[in-house]
Amino acid sequence: MKVLLVDDESDTLEQAKIFLEREDERIDVDTAMSAEEGLQKFAVNDYDAIVSDYQMPGMNGLDFLENVRNERGSKIPFIIFTGKGREEVAMKALNLGADRYFQKGGDAKSQYRVLAQAIGQEVEHRHAEESLKSSEKKYRDLTENSLVGVYIIQNDEFKYVNPEFCKIFGYDEETLLGKNYKDLVAPRDKNLVAEGVKERQVGMGEPTRYPLKALNKEGEEIDVEVFSVPTTYQGEPAVQGTLIDITERKDMEEKFRKSEERFRSFINSTSDLVFLKDEKFRHILVNESYKEFLGKDEEEVIGKTDYDLLPEDLADQCRESDEKALEAGKTITVEEVFGNRVFESNKFPVELSGGEIGVGGIVKDITQRKGVEKKLRELHKTASKLEGAESEDEICQIAVDAAEEILEFSVCSIDLLDESGKLVVKAVSTEVEPEDYMERRPENAGLAGKTVLNKESYLLDDLHRAEDAKPVKEEYRSAISVPIKDKGVFQTISSETGHFDERDLEMVELLMDHVSEALERVRTEEREEFLHSLLRHDVRNKAQIVEGYIELLKDTDLTEEQEELVEKAKDSSAKEMEIIEKVRALREVEKEEGGKIDISPIVKDAVEEREDEATKAGMDIELDCPEFKCKVRGKSLLKELFTNLIGNSIKHSGGSKIRISCRELEDEIVCSIEDDGEGIPEDIEGRIFERGFNSGENAGSGLGLYLVNEIAESYGGRIEVEDSQLGGARFGVHLQKA
Repeated sequence: MKVLLVDDESDTLEQAKIFLEREDERIDVDTAMSAEEGLQKFAVNDYDAIVSDYQMPGMNGLDFLENVRNERGSKIPFIIFTGKGREEVAMKALNLGADRYFQKGGDAKSQYRVLAQAIGQEVEHRHAEESLKSSEKKYRDLTENSLVGVYIIQNDEFKYVNPEFCKIFGYDEETLLGKNYKDLVAPRDKNLVAEGVKERQVGMGEPTRYPLKALNKEGEEIDVEVFSVPTTYQGEPAVQGTLIDITERKDMEEKFRKSEERFRSFINSTSDLVFLKDEKFRHILVNESYKEFLGKDEEEVIGKTDYDLLPEDLADQCRESDEKALEAGKTITVEEVFGNRVFESNKFPVELSGGEIGVGGIVKDITQRKGVEKKLRELHKTASKLEGAESEDEICQIAVDAAEEILEFSVCSIDLLDESGKLVVKAVSTEVEPEDYMERRPENAGLAGKTVLNKESYLLDDLHRAEDAKPVKEEYRSAISVPIKDKGVFQTISSETGHFDERDLEMVELLMDHVSEALERVRTEEREEFLHSLLRHDVRNKAQIVEGYIELLKDTDLTEEQEELVEKAKDSSAKEMEIIEKVRALREVEKEEGGKIDISPIVKDAVEEREDEATKAGMDIELDCPEFKCKVRGKSLLKELFTNLIGNSIKHSGGSKIRISCRELEDEIVCSIEDDGEGIPEDIEGRIFERGFNSGENAGSGLGLYLVNEIAESYGGRIEVEDSQLGGARFGVHLQKA
């Protein structure tokens, strides 16, 4: 309590402050030496009480009191505490609004104890008065401005109604006052209401809240909720109550009920597990699938945590993901394993009605999907195997093995059309018996033939009900039959009716697409190889015959001009043979797979092969290629690469020296072939590795350097061209270490 103590005696102020604060620890004394100073402090501070001397220089205590009461309009507790007490002064003080009047004197401790008690009592009294007035004002304001109807009934008539009550029923206050309350109650609820009002009007009955049907001014039924208590009004028993219009709420409740029914119907119609847990991870909502998964009724699940329903290790798994969803503050997706089943759980935080945050979840059984994904991964590996297969038999066996091991088909086979148009068995699963092998024409091959002829897949649940099916054995019931484009058919059989489904069919179709591509590749390669072999054989033979006749011509008596023409023919024939060899090498580049090899012997062999040719051309070959501890990526075609580069320098450089050197770097070995010839003109340097590009009088087929570059790149290497320090061109062959 903040107290302003005013006295012109400083000793009195100091003593009073000490005693008062000691007597009541709630008291905090602020002092002033005059009424004028007191008014200044009162203007800028909040005090709970004022204690003032009467007789002071200037403005006395009564003038101070009058100023506070009348000019300042304050009702702060004011106590006159003076040493000169006269009855007329006390009367005047009380008339001016003083709350207490005390005379100084006697035992200091006793008088200050009494003064402290008086201060406390007056402050508490003032606070109580202000609270009561505030409460009364608030009650009036609350009632008059309430969004709830308020009424008082006495002798079955309305004695008070607030504006909201009038608004709810559509009447004005004057009409309702004195009106019998039963006029506002729908017939079906009148007896219920009358019984309660009768009890409360005589002071009996407990406070009651109940809904009822009421009648507004238009005679329309409205839903209201009433709360009523016994009370007194003007000294007589009465009923006081509140009333709210719940028509909209009832409508909303009905809509919510229907919405909840739809929601329940929706979550119960899905095979996914749906749940909602509160902030303590207790289940507060689950769907039918969730209960079926647990094998429990709803009352056995609601209010329980995962630890009450699942083994501890699975409950730990669920709790961890629940907490992660709450921590993330958004939807998370996790995979959870329950025994041999895999679930994809979408979990998310949910704000509950009380403001707490729970966790909801939609859990999908993805066991089958995981199985499909695994099969797809395995089929992808099978596709890679098919890409490397070298024959039709190998392709068909790889496919049947995949169908048996990955797709888990116990009885399956692949039949291909042969040159005569018959379906011939190329591969079968382990459970197919020899007597099941049959060679038939498609038109006589039942379901297999129909599949080939129509180029259409078939999924049959019961072969014995299919018109065109001709099962080899009586026990065969369901089947899948898929065309391999125009090449043949894949079939799988089961002794169970309806054993296969659409997903199985899709898997087979995917596998057969890969089989068809592999068969097309192998057949194309076989045709190309045959044509290339035929071309090389026939052209080489014809070229050799031409060279033989040229040699015979040279032995005859020819003119100088004729000898020149013969030499040109011989040169052309040699170039033709060179082209054949280049084509052969390119074919080997396409077919050859990567390997590893020592580079030094390869380079030395290439030099030896070109050494005589270099000598005839007047060129020296200088070789610096040490033995390396490592190998490079590549195979025998590397010799073709170096032979061609050395031959290119001999034929086209116009120089007298070729230097070949090899050095080891961190990840590669670089072999350089350089000469002291004319070099490569800048305008064609960027085109020399193009297929068919040639330049100059001695131009060859345009395949040599193209072949060199193809070989290098096939082994993951590269070739760089630059000017040589010898004056000619330098080819740097970069080969990766194996």
